[in-house]
Amino acid sequence: VPENNLNYPLLLLWETGSCGSGFCIHNTKGLFLITAKHVLFKEQGKSGELIGKKLKIFSYCQEVDEPQISEIDFSIFPKENLKKSAEHDVAILSIGPLEPIKDSSRSKVKAVTGYKITQHPKDHVGLYGANEKILRLFKDVPTGNDVVIFGYPVSLGDSGEIEPLRPLLRRGSIAGKNYINKTIILDCPVYQGNSGGLALEIEQVRIGAYEAHVVGVISKFVPFKEILESKHFGYKNSNVENSGYSIVTPADTILELL
Repeated sequence: VPENNLNYPLLLLWETGSCGSGFCIHNTKGLFLITAKHVLFKEQGKSGELIGKKLKIFSYCQEVDEPQISEIDFSIFPKENLKKSAEHDVAILSIGPLEPIKDSSRSKVKAVTGYKITQHPKDHVGLYGANEKILRLFKDVPTGNDVVIFGYPVSLGDSGEIEPLRPLLRRGSIAGKNYINKTIILDCPVYQGNSGGLALEIEQVRIGAYEAHVVGVISKFVPFKEILESKHFGYKNSNVENSGYSIVTPADTILELL
């Protein structure tokens, strides 16, 4: 896993209290925020209505304890800078073009109207984006490789076991593909808050050498439904549990939107 792994996951928090995860991708055109469509839109995106008006973005850095906090005000954010897939659970926001920082290998974002940084701790690297070049298409994703998911499972740890505003990583494997739905199935559990997070495949290219590829966006968990039936009284009870498998929308949709 890349050393800067904690820079990848973003916490997206609406003023309504609804939240999810996200991450950034950069290319020659600029910096883009990627997340699941249902993290931003009501009714799984069918209505086209956003969940709220203001979205806070929390970003952590390996070396810094405090997060950078950004905010998007959708009342003035350019509508053309927000796109969602018609068929798949992915949405992207164009934050703005990148400008090189003098005497540095880093770049800064020339942010569009409606995006601003409200808290910027000293020495924080800012929003960190994975290069578009490491996105891997659905057809090239091999079954069986390790995968690491990044996100904010805020529904866990209500009694204080975890810090909900800090990201967690989880390791699993690519269990298979659904060729009908064109989705990737992970043997890795996800929970409320993980939606929109990054799925990073780890491939061994030779002994002792590995490459990381962005394979897609975390969409949902696969439910296991158990039905209990009383033949005597003639009623049924059903119980839905997390099967431990999860669904990822492939990087193909990210590239299409970009």
